[in-house]
Amino acid sequence: MFVVVRCASPADVTLEDAGNLRELYVAAGGCPDAAAVGRTLDQTGAGSLAEDGAHAWLSVDWLRARGAAGQGPSWSEGFEGMLAYAAGQGWLGPAGTSVRAHLR
Repeated sequence: MFVVVRCASPADVTLEDAGNLRELYVAAGGCPDAAAVGRTLDQTGAGSLAEDGAHAWLSVDWLRARGAAGQGPSWSEGFEGMLAYAAGQGWLGPAGTSVRAHLR
């Protein structure tokens, strides 16, 4: 799955390819820089920019709410598996409420 961030007015963030639980990244369309991506993620409740500027912390609740729509029960199991893998790699936030993703 991937998150599309559009920095144009009005700013917009959508989740695409929700069935693909083997990858997670942020695609920034029309954003002048990483700071603009971070502002848009923050304004929409989708997440925030990581301190390194090359990653984002995405809200697990935001991802779950948008990803589960239209998916079967196996999606939730797969999503939890993805989060468990992320935790093992150090990509899950300390409270488990966010997951790290690359900016592309």
